[in-house]
Amino acid sequence: MNIVDSQNTRNTDQKPIWDASLDAYWSVPTQMTESERFLLSELAQKIDQEGLIVEVGSYLGASTCFLAHGSHGKARSVYAVDTWQNHAMTEGQKDTYAQFLKNTSPFGEIVIPLRGFSTEIAKNFQHEIDLLFLDGDHSYEGLKSDLDAWLPKMKRNGMVVFHDYGWSEGIQKAVQELIFPIQIDGGQCLDSIYWARVNTQKVNEERAPRVSVVIPTLNRATYAFEALNSVIAQKTDITYEIIVIDNGCDPALEQDILKANLESSLSITYRALPELGLHNGRNVGALLSKGEIVVYIDDDVLVSSDWINQIYLPFDDPKVGAVAGKSSPRWEGVPPIWLSQIDQSFLSLLDLGTQTQELQWPQTPFGCNMAVRKCLILGLRGFHPDGTAENGIQWHRGDGETGFTKKVYDAGYKVVYAGKAWLHHRIPAQRLEHDALKSRAEKSAISSFYTKIRNNRYRRWQLATIALISFIKFVKAALYTSLLAPFACSSKRVKADLSSVYNWTAMIYQLRLITDKDLRRWVFRPDYWLSSARLEEIISE
Repeated sequence: MNIVDSQNTRNTDQKPIWDASLDAYWSVPTQMTESERFLLSELAQKIDQEGLIVEVGSYLGASTCFLAHGSHGKARSVYAVDTWQNHAMTEGQKDTYAQFLKNTSPFGEIVIPLRGFSTEIAKNFQHEIDLLFLDGDHSYEGLKSDLDAWLPKMKRNGMVVFHDYGWSEGIQKAVQELIFPIQIDGGQCLDSIYWARVNTQKVNEERAPRVSVVIPTLNRATYAFEALNSVIAQKTDITYEIIVIDNGCDPALEQDILKANLESSLSITYRALPELGLHNGRNVGALLSKGEIVVYIDDDVLVSSDWINQIYLPFDDPKVGAVAGKSSPRWEGVPPIWLSQIDQSFLSLLDLGTQTQELQWPQTPFGCNMAVRKCLILGLRGFHPDGTAENGIQWHRGDGETGFTKKVYDAGYKVVYAGKAWLHHRIPAQRLEHDALKSRAEKSAISSFYTKIRNNRYRRWQLATIALISFIKFVKAALYTSLLAPFACSSKRVKADLSSVYNWTAMIYQLRLITDKDLRRWVFRPDYWLSSARLEEIISE
């Protein structure tokens, strides 16, 4: 079938009006006919004032000149995209960039060359396009890649123009599959040029990611990049993007992720965030996300190949607000015998089997493998603090994903466990040491009492009473630990020791809340978003 004769197109024999001002550009070599060159000038005249034109495949600049001439006085810029290395040209490879600059020099104030491969240039192109002229790769695969990269950047009702449509089967197939369904009022042909206005709102709706995977990280570049690669390797038809939020502001990690972005068909965003805090990373990740579902993982996980399919599936039920995935350990050291007696939440491990089931409060996901509707993250004012510094006791902690999930329950949504949405959570050898578990007990105490105090808004005398109770529990646990001292590695001694650490920290935290006004303000803040000005700055970067 000759696509030119399709009912979705209409041919025109209209002849262009001669314009003597174009005489100077006829000497630039091109395979375009006289009518085609005039047509480009006329189409460029139809763009909005201060509009933008992008041309993919500029060669020596003949078409660039006619586009620039037609839009002169209206277009803010004409972006010419090419490698200027004559890739796949019959005359062989050579550098034609200097000749292009010479030929387009009369329009130097509006013609902006962008040298590189089209799809790579498109990834960093941030402007809306009024007219897109495609005269680069004529294969179906190449043109489809160009359309995938550039169509989402066009204005609604923008114009897309193709050269060599009359003879190239690759162009005809791409236009039929990708342009016919979104063109407005059919398309038009003149000689070998096809053009149409397209409904780009439909394009963006169809191509917007359904899922945004957010990976907060801090000073673990190797882990983070391996986690990223496991997400890239998903076997899925679900459209998704990846957003890495780096509290460590690591230039090396940024370069690795920028390279991965160029090599992958996925959208991979890197954002340095100097404001420490896992909650800051999660909140900013949600604000940057384009998907309706935001999925959070930690930087020390490796996801299974079917993970994204399984964690997305429960959201078919509109009453599901959050999903918890299965988190299995990947031991990087030999786990001690007594570890089986320790609450697995200390290691952010969750295994309720392989079947999907609805959870009930106080069951909650861990932030290393959880998914939430974006509208809920924004509507419920984001996450409370979790970690706010890298080491030591963090008095300005909160209840992180636990507190947020409680808000999801309270809003009337279901929270579901998806056992087939599994991943491996790395457990380094040092995390299994007694001191590391004691540190986790300290943090757990702060988070637990943050929740109680925030929800109950205790008065100072009530805090003093609770602190006394915590002290009594500490003394009992400490005495028990002393009695079990000869059995240094017994599970009972370890549990008693962690209990004493937990209650001691809880007591100190409660006493600090009595005397520290800043800490009390922190606990009772309505939300923990960064300032509006800072968020606008981050989003616009």
